[in-house]
Amino acid sequence: MTALNIHEAKTQFSSVISTVEKTGEAVIICKYGKAVAKIVPFSQHSRTQTSDRLKNVEFLSDPTLGTEDEWDDA
Repeated sequence: MTALNIHEAKTQFSSVISTVEKTGEAVIICKYGKAVAKIVPFSQHSRTQTSDRLKNVEFLSDPTLGTEDEWDDA
């Protein structure tokens, strides 16, 4: 992971963004030697992807279907 001070990051901003995009590696921005921000690659998650935590969940019924009572009230 690369670390830059604010002045370096500001003067090389386009280059920093290009590097993050190409390598996928995060860049840490420091102020007076202390990390204050991180530039990370943007990733879009698919809405159809499921979390690993949910892989073992079992539905006993279809939660998108209404009950017979709901249909009678409609």
